[in-house]
Amino acid sequence: MSGKNGFTLLEVLFVLAILSVLLLLSGPIHVSTLEKQAEKQFLNTLEMDIFYLQNLSYGSRGAYRIEFADSKGYTIKDVKNVIVRREVPEGWQIDHTTFPIISFNHDGLINQPGSLFIHAKRNTYKLICPFGKGRCYVAKQ
Repeated sequence: MSGKNGFTLLEVLFVLAILSVLLLLSGPIHVSTLEKQAEKQFLNTLEMDIFYLQNLSYGSRGAYRIEFADSKGYTIKDVKNVIVRREVPEGWQIDHTTFPIISFNHDGLINQPGSLFIHAKRNTYKLICPFGKGRCYVAKQ
């Protein structure tokens, strides 16, 4: 036969071997990207929840607060009800021993400034709530 159609078994095995190596190398890259996005999303949600709390408290006579009751999450509460309960991602921890409650007065000023640490899988962050009307922010340690 002078005309060949198709590939030999050796050529197909060689291409499949290269493809499998590329797939094995791309897996850990994908997982680390997902972890980075989960960190970014949770920290952004926490900052927005604190800003939401500040807006609820501003001009209102109600008492709203964020409580870090355990190291696995936090709740936004008013005097009687839980408004929102958030859980931290798997493997994370919030060190809330020095700053268990965040609350604002009716002028939007923080009642008691402070900071706490958030330990993610690979990084540690510090939530800082300064004195005054400034917004709380998260800094990478």
